[in-house]
This record gives sequence, structure tokens and C-alpha cells, in this order.
Amino acid sequence: MSAPHPEWGEVPAVVTTLKPSLAEIRAAVANALGKPARPNHLVTVSVMPTTASGKPDRKRLSRLVANRTQERRRGIFG
Repeated sequence: MSAPHPEWGEVPAVVTTLKPSLAEIRAAVANALGKPARPNHLVTVSVMPTTASGKPDRKRLSRLVANRTQERRRGIFG
């Protein structure tokens, strides 16, 4: 996923039902794909939104990530 960013347009984001730390995710991604691929945001959900066919609902996930990152920037959410 990607999250909106005022300077870069979009930055990598991870949506998960697990509770890893952003530092853990960033280190694992940097090790596997390189530093530029490290996510800037980690969004934890209780249930992954899916489409009727059971696939991750990318549109809902994109909206969720955008909303959560905006809330964080404004200091409303964790």
C-alpha cells in the first residue's frame, strides 16, 4: 500500500492484523528490498477488509491508510 505524503506524493505503508513495530517492519523490508522500500507508516486493523471474492480490498485499504495517516499528522490518532 501507499500513503499520501505532502512532499513525496506517496510513501510505502503496511497494513496488518499483527502488532509488529514499525522499526521491525522497516528493518525487514530494508534487508529484503533495500532502504528506499522501507514503509513510512504501519496501520494495524482487527480484520483485513476483503472483496466478495475474499481478496484484500485495495480501495478500502487505500482509504483506510489515507485516513489514518491524516489523523496522525493532525495528532488525532496514535
